[in-house]
Amino acid sequence: MIELEKNNVNDPISKPVRLGLKENWQQFTLLVVINAFVGGMVGLERSILPRIAEKEFHVAVKTAILSFIWNCKGTQQLFRR
Repeated sequence: MIELEKNNVNDPISKPVRLGLKENWQQFTLLVVINAFVGGMVGLERSILPRIAEKEFHVAVKTAILSFIWNCKGTQQLFRR
């Protein structure tokens, strides 16, 4: 276990910072679960969206995938500024 002292002058009750997976297993587990849900959502979008686009809107599968990628990149650029 590694402990680092916080040097915060404004905080009268400083707790030592604890590093390592054993000390922070709850936060690490939350991170793994969130990543699993995000990965699942991306997988669903990539596998289901083209089929819906082809069936409902008569759009080619490649066009639906490209529009999905285009929208992701456009949103990324929008929030990057």
